[in-house]
Amino acid sequence: MRVIEEKILKSFLVIINFTLVIKLIVDCFKIEELNFVFLLLLFAMGILIYLFFSKVLNSIRKKIIFFIIVFILIGIISYKTSGIFVLKEIEVISLNLKNINNAALKAKNINFEEFIHIFSIGIPLLIAVLISITQKFIYTPLFFSIGVFVIFWYQIFYKNVIPNIPYFLAAVIITLGTGEYIKKCREYRGREVKIDINITYMITLILILALLIPGLVFMLPQEYKGKTVDSVTTFFRNEFARKKEKEKNPSLEALKGSFSMKQSGYSDSSTILGGSIALNRREVFKVISDKPFYLRGKAMDYYTGRSWIKSEDKVMRKVEINEASNMPMHKLMQPTKDESFQTEEKTLTIIPGKNFKTTSYFTPNNSNNIINDSKDLFVDLIPIFMSDVEIKEPYKVSYISYGDFDNYLEGIQNSMYKKTPLNEIYIMPQREFGVDDYSYRENLMSSIDTSKGMEYVNKESSFLNNFMLHYMNYLQLDAPINDEVYKIVDDILIGEAQAKEKTVEELTTHEKALAIRSYLMKNYKYVTNVGDNDEYNDFVSNFILLDKKGYCTYFASATVMMCRIAGVPARYVEGFKMSDDKGEDGSYKVTNADAHAWAEILINPYRNQWAIVDSAPTPTEYEESQEEIELENTATESNSNNESNNNKINKNKPGFNEEESEIGEDDKLNRYIGIYVTTGALAVMIAIFAGLYQINKMRIVNNKSMIPLYNYYLKRLRTQGIVKSKSSGDLEFVESIRDRELQNRLRDIVNLVYDEFYGEILSSTFEKKEYFMYIENYIKEREKWYKYIINKYFVFNLWRD
Repeated sequence: MRVIEEKILKSFLVIINFTLVIKLIVDCFKIEELNFVFLLLLFAMGILIYLFFSKVLNSIRKKIIFFIIVFILIGIISYKTSGIFVLKEIEVISLNLKNINNAALKAKNINFEEFIHIFSIGIPLLIAVLISITQKFIYTPLFFSIGVFVIFWYQIFYKNVIPNIPYFLAAVIITLGTGEYIKKCREYRGREVKIDINITYMITLILILALLIPGLVFMLPQEYKGKTVDSVTTFFRNEFARKKEKEKNPSLEALKGSFSMKQSGYSDSSTILGGSIALNRREVFKVISDKPFYLRGKAMDYYTGRSWIKSEDKVMRKVEINEASNMPMHKLMQPTKDESFQTEEKTLTIIPGKNFKTTSYFTPNNSNNIINDSKDLFVDLIPIFMSDVEIKEPYKVSYISYGDFDNYLEGIQNSMYKKTPLNEIYIMPQREFGVDDYSYRENLMSSIDTSKGMEYVNKESSFLNNFMLHYMNYLQLDAPINDEVYKIVDDILIGEAQAKEKTVEELTTHEKALAIRSYLMKNYKYVTNVGDNDEYNDFVSNFILLDKKGYCTYFASATVMMCRIAGVPARYVEGFKMSDDKGEDGSYKVTNADAHAWAEILINPYRNQWAIVDSAPTPTEYEESQEEIELENTATESNSNNESNNNKINKNKPGFNEEESEIGEDDKLNRYIGIYVTTGALAVMIAIFAGLYQINKMRIVNNKSMIPLYNYYLKRLRTQGIVKSKSSGDLEFVESIRDRELQNRLRDIVNLVYDEFYGEILSSTFEKKEYFMYIENYIKEREKWYKYIINKYFVFNLWRD
């Protein structure tokens, strides 16, 4: 094969892989009205740039002179035009990037025009560079396409990557086949061996294989599942016998894998509240229901000043709860005082996503059961439902519906749905600064009016005793909250009492909580780009008195603690707030951007009934509100007489007010930049795999046991076709090896392993490092360099039995 043919084939490989990348970009960003002629011109321009640099500027001296001239011309043009052209181009590209980012985050289609400026610069330059590098390193196009696929897979586009995998497989076959053909031709040409192979025949054969093999992929059964990443942890498993594992505590396993907002990009609220967040719109599950819900995944009652924890991690099997008929969850369906009002048991279905791992079931308010195939179902007193294993299969949630009253339970601002028979009135006195929890309890018991007779005293005492047993932890206030916060709550309640023409003591639980919610929504801003929180200061005091801005975690924590100061039992809850986003199949799509924190207040201790108090939007709702603001501001600018509509906001969504002027464009742009910053992910990935290899090497060499070294030999020898069958013994396997030195070394290892396993004798003088390096050198001599590297660093780290 002539040199010119070799260069053409290498350029062909670049075009094939680059076309695949363009197709992936088109599918992921949902580009409409694609201009194929324009793309072909850009491809041709890239080839021409390469030819210009390789043929015309064929020396370093010429290239240096060319770049000096180019930079001088750019400098002159910029000087003459005051840099307007360059700045204008930067401005256009920045706007394009912002529009592309917004469309990608919302999974919307976008016009090809938004990519014209980016493609015009990027495609020709990339193609020219790739062709140039490929002349020296033939598999450069393949590494380029792999890198792009990996980056897109780990962003929000993984669903769009999957349909492109067969095309990727075809590109791999073409690249590897053509690359090997070129290498062989070059090798034989160096030996002055005449090559009588028809290049057209070879390329045709490679193309047929590239079309045939990916096509067969679709014909194979799709229902079988591969190994999970969890199999990596079995690397150091004993190959000779499996010792009986210690019995696991199922309830502890359920708690260990329970939901945390950290999984969705927030900080772990049980460790530290607040701080910067990194959200994405990756789908976590789908919900089949008649309307959107708040889906509870975690509830906590104890505030430490910088985090939320459970005062008691008591988790029981569901059957144990069923036997304890005095548990609060059994009160949900008790008869109401209004006999005309009926409760109804309903269900919704949740379909977990494959990339979201948790042992928590997500449930709406008033849930009482999970219906699935799991043998064990665990539940705490909230109730939060859990499994002792990762939840992968769809499940149904049974919940109690109270008709229209559900709307009130889903948000206390929906006061029109409030029903007195269900909202049995109880009032707890307001907390005072400096009064600890114990003193507050004592004051409650001593506040009973004994002048009303023994029947009243007994009734009130019974209620308070029951209340303190089940709900006193929801009034916990022993964290160092600033006294100014108490004064603010006092002012809120006084203002509400005056508006209602009542005394503060006469305000109901509902009125207190609603007034606090309104105060927070009016006076504090919702933002996602906050700085890290000072862990040595009280989180709620910082938010209310100093920062005065934050996201759901800030608002929910403040709502809970201010409600408690007002004498309203409240708890901190994390989960997901479903949006109105429905798929084509009619199910609601829930993503990490719907992760949310809110407060719940006790409205009826007799029925263990809680209502949601949400003072902030989700990121999804916030972005939608900002779009509404932008549209309305645009309309206002075009019609100056319509000033009354300026900055109008949807009042039905929590946390939106006229003072919210921070659109958060920097936050959006940062998320977009994050997608492209991860182009370094490939290099990081290589470094990680190399690091993992070194860690594994140290573990094997420094391990007192010989078993890991023996396992390593077995796994590495498999790459050479030397496989120990399950039916053969270890020494029998050793004797079957033909290479004498390898046989002797393996025999030494097996004998020491037997001494260790059966006689519990550990060798302290054996040179593991020497034996480790021997097997590596043994394989290195017998494998091609690239296969050796792939098997050593990548395959071995990912594929472990």
